[in-house]
Amino acid sequence: SGMAGYMGGYTLAFLLIFVIIYVWALVDMLQAKKQNEWKILWLLVLTLVPVIGFFLYLIIGRQETKKL
Repeated sequence: SGMAGYMGGYTLAFLLIFVIIYVWALVDMLQAKKQNEWKILWLLVLTLVPVIGFFLYLIIGRQETKKL
């Protein structure tokens, strides 16, 4: 139980960090002054491939938002 309990703490920490980042990306994306189609596309990307989708949103999605 020692090692399993130790790893469980890391798992919980990573999960908590992931949820916070995921929620931030969703809120940021929904508040963007973009067309609904753009928002739906990013919502699908963030939901279907959350980890990769988050990094893609940071690299591509936020850049598109700044152009406005």
